[in-house]
Amino acid sequence: GDGIVDTANGEACDDGNDSDEDMCTHDCQRPYCGDGIVSTFLGEVCDDGEDMNDGAYGHCGFGCTYRAPYCGDGVVQNGMEVCDDGKNDGSYGSCMPGCQARAPYCGDGLVQPEYMEICDPNDTTDDVPCSEGCSRIIY
Repeated sequence: GDGIVDTANGEACDDGNDSDEDMCTHDCQRPYCGDGIVSTFLGEVCDDGEDMNDGAYGHCGFGCTYRAPYCGDGVVQNGMEVCDDGKNDGSYGSCMPGCQARAPYCGDGLVQPEYMEICDPNDTTDDVPCSEGCSRIIY
């Protein structure tokens, strides 16, 4: 970071700063896809490091120019996820972290008073007709 390229100590570049957003990384190396550092200078949007930028689920895409499908992208990946609403915070009506289960919701077959439900249209233990919003019993 002193602005002088010291090749004897392994520096490939030295632009005198600690930024990874230019043509020289904080550790005085040239940025490249696969170094584990997202370089906007190179147009990277992600960088998972060596041998990880393969476009597989949850990884960065080839060339570090796109994210492959992942939990949290808001798209349910068949065979990989049960749900994905983009937040996955486990709040009522959303998805659980990890995209492997839905959080409690109206219509899940359980009456959940803690979420202001007084009935559930898919409750198989009760024959009481229920509104779609789980907020009132239909007589």
